[in-house]
Amino acid sequence: MYDPPCAFACRDAIAPHRLNCSTVEPKPRERRHGGHESKFKTTPACFATDDSYLQSLAWCIQARCDELETWTIDKFWGADVIWNQADHHETPRLGFHDALSQAGKAPNEEMEEHEVLTGAKLVPDKDWDRAFAMVRTFARVETSNSKYAIIVVLTAVLLPIFITLLSSLASSTTLEAFVLTQLIYPPLWGQRHLVPLPLDVGLLPTRGQMAFISFQFLLNLALSIFGYSSVGSAWSVDNVRKLEFFANRVGILSFANLAVAILYATRNNPLVRLTGWSYSSFLLYHRWTAYLCVLQALLHSGIWLALHIHVLPKKFAQAYWTIGTLSMVAWCLMVPLSVLFVRRRYYEFFLNMHVLLALLSVAGCYYHIYFKFSHAYGYENWIYLASLIWVVERLARLAKLAKNGIRRAAITVIDDEYIAVTVPGVKATGYAYLYFPSLSWRVWENHPFSISSSIQDGTALDYAPDAEGDLPFELVGSDSEASADLEKERANDFDDTSHEQRSLHPDSIPLTPVTPQTPHSGTALLAHEEQDDDEMDDEERSKNTSPIPCLTFLIRREKGQTARLAATPSLPVLVETAPPPLSLNRYATDPHVVCVIGGAGITAVNPLLAARSRLPHARTALYWACRSSALVTHVGVDKLTGPGLDVNVRVGARWDVREVLGQETSRRGGDIVVVVSGPAGMADEVRRVIVDINRGLRRRGVSGVVRLVEECFSW
Repeated sequence: MYDPPCAFACRDAIAPHRLNCSTVEPKPRERRHGGHESKFKTTPACFATDDSYLQSLAWCIQARCDELETWTIDKFWGADVIWNQADHHETPRLGFHDALSQAGKAPNEEMEEHEVLTGAKLVPDKDWDRAFAMVRTFARVETSNSKYAIIVVLTAVLLPIFITLLSSLASSTTLEAFVLTQLIYPPLWGQRHLVPLPLDVGLLPTRGQMAFISFQFLLNLALSIFGYSSVGSAWSVDNVRKLEFFANRVGILSFANLAVAILYATRNNPLVRLTGWSYSSFLLYHRWTAYLCVLQALLHSGIWLALHIHVLPKKFAQAYWTIGTLSMVAWCLMVPLSVLFVRRRYYEFFLNMHVLLALLSVAGCYYHIYFKFSHAYGYENWIYLASLIWVVERLARLAKLAKNGIRRAAITVIDDEYIAVTVPGVKATGYAYLYFPSLSWRVWENHPFSISSSIQDGTALDYAPDAEGDLPFELVGSDSEASADLEKERANDFDDTSHEQRSLHPDSIPLTPVTPQTPHSGTALLAHEEQDDDEMDDEERSKNTSPIPCLTFLIRREKGQTARLAATPSLPVLVETAPPPLSLNRYATDPHVVCVIGGAGITAVNPLLAARSRLPHARTALYWACRSSALVTHVGVDKLTGPGLDVNVRVGARWDVREVLGQETSRRGGDIVVVVSGPAGMADEVRRVIVDINRGLRRRGVSGVVRLVEECFSW
């Protein structure tokens, strides 16, 4: 930007002068680039056709830029010699050499500040020195803007990876216990984390999550307020100019954070795989990054509005100003329409409006830049980056849909509350997004559901259905249109998940495909050498039929789409598979795992239980509280057996989490992995108990750490 600076200094020193074609303004106009208050207007067309301006500029460049090559001068002359050239695309009437030739000999008279420029004149040294210092300062500030924006993006991408690597290198259990109990596990304050704050104003981050968010905010604050000093002593940065610099800085940082916010929100976010952090954590960071992005955009808009308050009617007549304002309005609307209260009660409305307003705001930002600067300064590259992330992620979704093709889903009504959706010909793990285009004219709508099974096999199950119609799978999904009254009723129920945990992004899911050896299990969680090869001999294996890829989902019937599903025995479906979460894989072979489960959360640990039942020297304890005896019979976890497997189920009653975890800790000391899956209230209680237990272990000097794996999702 502003290269070559000597040529730009010549232009900026001459441009504030009145030309023969300038028009007198009845009132003082806005502050111009050179710092002058002008009472006249010089249009780009006037600059392009005024011989005195072109000749004076040519002689200034000839005298002060003698080190420049001819092609550099020609490039400047064709692109930047006209004021607001990017906005109007005027072409100078005279070329550089033509202007020199027409002026004849070198001028010997200096131009005066308040006189009309007539003929070729010299630029006074003080004016050029001031303009040169100003141009170099502008160039340095703009370069800093780009560098700082790059720092924001790189930090947002690399910091999670760095934290993950750092945590993997930590070898001290004492240090780990301290960090987990003081930073990672506890909420920012109080005892709520997954349970929403009163009136559904939001969810409270953990201390570790808030530390990450605070670091991002402080980094953006530091990058916004430093780096505005002027170059040289001929020109100093006054307060108004500092405000302009600050407004431009936060505008560029807002563009950078826009790209980060989009990255954090994508379903196929590579950082989820690289770090092992949950998708819900990145959605939390997405929201806070978006808040920061909107705040910076508001500062950018507010400062420029205040600086041009006296000429607002004329500014709104300019396309870049109007479009920028509309884009800002779209950004501001996204904030109240995205709060937890709206998401929980009107999810489809929220999602559709969120995408629509995001597209409008991004397009508005692009045209805001284009109509002001065209492609002269590269500001639009940040919009390209944000758009590229969004487009690539959407293409990845389409590729998954195309890979799986249009399938025919079979709907089985299990009882008045549950239905089973079976999709043959597709194999996946974890969860998948299902599109039912025949159920609604909004064919783009989709819902995430946990995968109860990914293979249909002809072999007998390790446990059999207890009644006709029972299936060896567990309910995890739900429609997103559940009533608010139902949510309030079940908010603290130990055997059910909240509406958003069920419908938006259920993490309580199997992690690996079931295998021919154990059709309902997740034995792939274990390394091959750790599996018991004696459990099935060759003769038994030969009896197995070939496994058939087939996704099975168990869904709770609600008022919306799932109610219509129950009335349809078969319908077309599109399946968008998702990357499986990695949290349980890390602890598949730990010596002591305790699963505290509520209601439908049992699905999250089914493959883990089956896999660990094959480990002879590992203890796996399941404590499952469920309100429905039919659900317990349906899942059939009591049929799982193994040397270290301890299955405990309560129907219609809750487990005392503190007592249960206290007993498990005293059984083997520290180094226990606690997996919790269920409603938000239960998950928060387990979190509190684990923090207290770890603090007690540290006080008593007992080695070991009780670690938490939270397979719950709420946002």
